[in-house]
Amino acid sequence: MASVAAHAEKVVREAEFALETCDVSRGLAMLQALAERGNPAAQRQLGAALHPTDPAAAERWYGTAFATRKRLAENGDLESLEWVGKALQWGSGTPIDEAAGRDWARRAEKARLERAEAGDAEAQYLLAEHHGRLIGSNYAMIRKAQTAWALVFPAIKAAAESGDMRAQERLADMYLYGRGVPESKAEAEKWYRTIVDTLARAAEKGELGAMLRLDDMVGQDKPGSAAARRWHDTIDAKYRAAAVQGCVPAQAMVALRLQQRDYPRKPDRRARLQASVWWTILERNTDPQHATWVNLARDCLAANKLDADEQALVQATAARCVQSGYTACD
Repeated sequence: MASVAAHAEKVVREAEFALETCDVSRGLAMLQALAERGNPAAQRQLGAALHPTDPAAAERWYGTAFATRKRLAENGDLESLEWVGKALQWGSGTPIDEAAGRDWARRAEKARLERAEAGDAEAQYLLAEHHGRLIGSNYAMIRKAQTAWALVFPAIKAAAESGDMRAQERLADMYLYGRGVPESKAEAEKWYRTIVDTLARAAEKGELGAMLRLDDMVGQDKPGSAAARRWHDTIDAKYRAAAVQGCVPAQAMVALRLQQRDYPRKPDRRARLQASVWWTILERNTDPQHATWVNLARDCLAANKLDADEQALVQATAARCVQSGYTACD
């Protein structure tokens, strides 16, 4: 069952990438095939993909995703129990009903606790994760979360040692953040490297899903992920190739990836300016279909707080980039 879920997750991510690089027919076909087989993540993502061009079809798929999740929740699926509660409170694929949403949230909490107490390792992990999200400055909740992490640690470790990649990632995170075990960056890095090695073998064979997973690990700066840098660069190049062909979602992804290199603890002025060039190009887009990206571009440009000289440089570079057919954008 876990392998089926992992395959579906990989297909959805590959479909998202196809849409982000304007291979629209392929992305939609991948999502539709999986959505029609009843996968709620594909159904939800298909709705999101169709929303700019066919809002009515998008709403139908959002509704289908909700119905699928509700059916799974009624059959005891823990993830879906929580998902339905949130969907009812947000109005995702269903009218907003906050009272019903709270009721489903209570059902999710009760099911997690009962199954965790019965020894269900997945429920124990989800319970620990739930407590972890509620920690804040509540020391009693911290102790509760650590007790839950410690309880599930042996099962996670055993699954990781048997080759379960999801368990390996969970185990690495537990060591990295000291969840139920003493914090150990060395142990975390060992398990992250195990994941990198497995995915790299698949990436070498041309598996896009593996490349995207490796790219995510580098983007998250996971310990040991430096060995996956070439795959991060490969995905960068794929986005850039689509961006210079005028693909708006790819232009946004190029900007986002540059933006992520500039953060408070490690400022990168050059990356911020390069991102701002692509945000400026996006901001000038007048196609209503791309309104979401245009709004994001405006928000990011405002957040970058460029001075007058930087603004002038960015504006001139953006104009040169477009006039050159995207050959002179740096």
